[in-house]
Amino acid sequence: MASCPACERVNPLDAKYCSVCGSPLVMRCPACGAINVRTRSACHHCRAALVPAPAPDAPEGPVLPVLTDDVALPELPAVDWSLSLRSDLDLPAPSEPDGPVTVTDPMPLVADADAPRHPPPLPDRAAQKASRRARVRRAQLRQRLPADGVLATDVLVLEADAGARAELCQWLETFGFRTHLASSAAEAEALSLRVANVAVFLGLGRDATAAADLCRRLRERVRHRPQALIAIGDRDRHADRVRMELAGADAVLLRPVGRGDVARTLEACSVVLPRDPRRGATPAG
Repeated sequence: MASCPACERVNPLDAKYCSVCGSPLVMRCPACGAINVRTRSACHHCRAALVPAPAPDAPEGPVLPVLTDDVALPELPAVDWSLSLRSDLDLPAPSEPDGPVTVTDPMPLVADADAPRHPPPLPDRAAQKASRRARVRRAQLRQRLPADGVLATDVLVLEADAGARAELCQWLETFGFRTHLASSAAEAEALSLRVANVAVFLGLGRDATAAADLCRRLRERVRHRPQALIAIGDRDRHADRVRMELAGADAVLLRPVGRGDVARTLEACSVVLPRDPRRGATPAG
């Protein structure tokens, strides 16, 4: 028998959980002595195979034979028990009713007017969680709004991959930003001089050195200095990510980049989203 470690209930050897409290039954590893649950086939400490304890021997004593052949039982005479009871208790014989029989319910079900007809719906935990996050974002938004209440919406994007560039611009426009595309580092620097961008996304491609130099120049600029410099690199090019961090990038995203990654990175860099399409959120304006 297996004793439960929680309530000390004695359970059969082949049981995996306690029949009273539902706690998993444990067994010791024969190699290292570590305690494991009975559902494991190998020890979690030394990975040795767990062998369940042998079943107890059969109790000593005479074994009753098992009857496999059909045994003919003697037929008993049929007895009318209603007549026997009626004769013993001297009860009157039942009579047939003259009219239709009306069956009444001894315990009628009375509908309570105040009781709900259907159980109340369970709360949507995902909606509650999204609403709490939206309230936190709105509180942070009120702290980050400028004095005039006008949000900067210009964002510069330098990305060599056409598919990734189109997807990133679509997400930024969903957040309410106005994107400006550049095909090279020189063009991106020229656009940054004409427009005050609140954020700059620099995609690292083959020429990561030019992107790092551009990031350093934008960081050291006094006029039209972006609030967030975000680099986008590959996971297998660790040297490029380190180069961008040394150049002054505020954040480095790793491909593939999702919409939530972009929103969280902008908020971490204190960039306010002009429009928040996430669940439970309201527009900033």
